[in-house]
Amino acid sequence: MATVFFDSEGLLLVDIMPHGTTINSDGYVATLKKFQVRLSRVRRHREKQDVLLLHDNAQAYVSHKTTDQIRNSFSDLTSVLCLREMDSVPNVIVLREKLLKINEEIRLELVTNSFKNRYPNTTLQILCDWDGVQLIPEDCTPFPDKISNMQGRNIKISTFSWYFPYISMKNLDGTENRLMAELSKKLNFTIDIIINKEWGTFQPDGTGKGIHRDLLIGVADIGIGGILIVYQNALYFDFTMPYLFNGITMLVPRPKPLPLWVSIVAPFRTSLWLLVVGSVLAGSLALYVCALLLKRLYCSSRHINIYADFKHCFLIVLGQLTQVPTSTWPYEAPLRHLLTWQFIFFVLITTGYKSSLIGCLRYRRYEKTIDSPQDFASVPNLYWTAVDESWPSLLASFSDSALQEIHSRYKRFPNVTAINKALHDCHLAIAVENLATGGYSGADYINKDFIASSMWLMTYDLSTTMVAMELQRGSPYAKHFDDEGLSSRQVASRLGLNQSDVVRTWNRFRNPGIVDDMSRSGRPRATTECDDTDDRYLRIITTRNAENTAGMINNDFQTAIGRRVPNQTVRNRLHDSRLHSRRPWRGPTLTPRHTTLHLGKKSSPMDCTKLAQSSIHGRMPNMPCAR
Repeated sequence: MATVFFDSEGLLLVDIMPHGTTINSDGYVATLKKFQVRLSRVRRHREKQDVLLLHDNAQAYVSHKTTDQIRNSFSDLTSVLCLREMDSVPNVIVLREKLLKINEEIRLELVTNSFKNRYPNTTLQILCDWDGVQLIPEDCTPFPDKISNMQGRNIKISTFSWYFPYISMKNLDGTENRLMAELSKKLNFTIDIIINKEWGTFQPDGTGKGIHRDLLIGVADIGIGGILIVYQNALYFDFTMPYLFNGITMLVPRPKPLPLWVSIVAPFRTSLWLLVVGSVLAGSLALYVCALLLKRLYCSSRHINIYADFKHCFLIVLGQLTQVPTSTWPYEAPLRHLLTWQFIFFVLITTGYKSSLIGCLRYRRYEKTIDSPQDFASVPNLYWTAVDESWPSLLASFSDSALQEIHSRYKRFPNVTAINKALHDCHLAIAVENLATGGYSGADYINKDFIASSMWLMTYDLSTTMVAMELQRGSPYAKHFDDEGLSSRQVASRLGLNQSDVVRTWNRFRNPGIVDDMSRSGRPRATTECDDTDDRYLRIITTRNAENTAGMINNDFQTAIGRRVPNQTVRNRLHDSRLHSRRPWRGPTLTPRHTTLHLGKKSSPMDCTKLAQSSIHGRMPNMPCAR
């Protein structure tokens, strides 16, 4: 029979008993003495208080002789507080016997860890005594709040070296850096930074890389760096209350220009074109029927016989539509009246077509842009990829049919070369993060020049995500990080605002996640926002003609769309798109002082050109210039 002792670092002792003997208290005490000598030799860094014996199926350890040997040779129960697993547990109490020397009374003293030093430098703290009836002293707090004042405890944070606007280790700036600095002052702890290059992946067995793995295996206590709250991560980690709201949008292929013949058809909608075709057929039929009735009522003549042919009537009406005059007018009054009214009707149609055609031919027309998830789902053979693997799982949690269709089109690529090839084939979109500060964050392999020429940023986000701190499962810091913020009075005092304004802003942020003005009922919008007809057209004509005023832009808008809106509405729509008025830069004007200097000489035209150039750069040469 053999007794084996081992720990997490390897095998310690194998004690083989003589043949024919059984385990008893005397034999087990002898084995424990051997183990004590062996432990002091191979594990010198361990103290007695660090050793706990976990017995398997041997019953010899329950005897008084064995328990006395274990108590004297190794540790008592307070060594539990010094284990690595207790490093993140602040409220654990161990009761141990205490013998008073005065009256030899036995009491139980409450021992806990101080939570100031980390493993392996854990220190113990005696709270009070218990005599079986009450605590001594009576005002003792058995479970003190150790998180509100950590007494300089070292907290390990896993993050990036730079992920603006969240993290910037170069100058210790960023939203989350400032947040951690405020929390460290409030809760009295120090910070130790662990730099990573990615959020990373992880498996339940602890394998993986990045910030998630550091938290999973206990290397770090907190993870920051724009970490999103997604269902997949919430199964293994805890999160604080979100303090920022980001969006996920797409870089999609730019719309291709439509053929030129589309501009000829574009002035009228499909329903209006059907009305024009119906009017031509109805006018031709009316002329034909009128000619047949006149031929029966009256004798046939050369003019009536011309209109008695339906093919000829169709060509005459088509000529009126295209403003081609009729060569032969009939003498009969009914036919003349009918032709006159038809001519007036088609003149009105042609005039409206010409006015709309001017606006359609002025700018090149493009395919419908992909600005919303519904637009993305309606385009066939368009796939997408993402930097973070959690984004597809985030879309899978939605029940919307468009988002489910987008999730089914997610595609993984083996390398960057395959991604660039798919981008050039216009069959791939890239998911990017719409930051709360107004910028966008994407992968390093994205070519900026290619995006500027061939990609288009979607107007609407696929989904809105929340940014929070990521902590270990069951971390004691989560509740205090949520509750230990500044009060509304302290925030108002620091920012120089009214306390009621701070409270109202905070309540607005908690409900919808934004502090912008909420939508109000009122006058309907003069321009459409959801489709790509009005607001997008205003942006296009403004960027292509930067020197146009609001009135000139409104005139172009009226010509193309067919209705007029107030000039102030045009300004408001452009301001929403961050397009503001600009005045062309003009250089300094040459004054008579430039033409007549103290010498009074005349210079050549070349000298005058040099003078003008030098005056623009702020220099005044000693050269007269007179024209």
